[in-house]
Amino acid sequence: LHVVHIPDTEPVDERDAGLDVVDDTRHHVGELDDGAVLGEHDAILRDTALARQLRVGQNGRLFRMLKFRSMRVDAEANGEAVWAKRNDVRMTRVGALIRKLRIDELPQVINVLLGHMSFVGPRPERPEFVERFEREIPGYGMRLAVRPGLTGLAQVSGEYETHPRIKLRYDLAYINNWSLGLDLAILLRTLPVVLGSRGV
Repeated sequence: LHVVHIPDTEPVDERDAGLDVVDDTRHHVGELDDGAVLGEHDAILRDTALARQLRVGQNGRLFRMLKFRSMRVDAEANGEAVWAKRNDVRMTRVGALIRKLRIDELPQVINVLLGHMSFVGPRPERPEFVERFEREIPGYGMRLAVRPGLTGLAQVSGEYETHPRIKLRYDLAYINNWSLGLDLAILLRTLPVVLGSRGV
């Protein structure tokens, strides 16, 4: 499998490629698939075991990704998105266990059924991180050409702390080499990653 090389250059002008994802993301704010009104504190439901986080999907369209809550409800009390880390101190005891076993991701099967996600594809990121990586990593928006997935090539090939630049190489390699056989291979490789509690 050929992994795409991403040079350390100035950010590309993605308008020429029709992938101006930052503007597209802003354009879709409030235009969610479920038609709900986006409130300031609506990105994560409080006082429930089920959390909904705003994520960027195919072509920059926003959707609410479901997952079982693994963090404390005040994990982002200041209202700013915080990048999760391995052994994050904000995780609850139960949250650490379900995150280790990837059980927290199971509700995303609903997102797949709703058409927001696929079983295999680049993992969806939050709008704040997409805008940041768009500025810092040339070509980052190209990963939004396909629907995000429950698992992906980056998830079975990397580690939890793998840098987004490296994840992008795997994401683009997946997009450029996509086939049903590749999807099946990634799904088969996902099981030992989960059982071994490694991966991204």
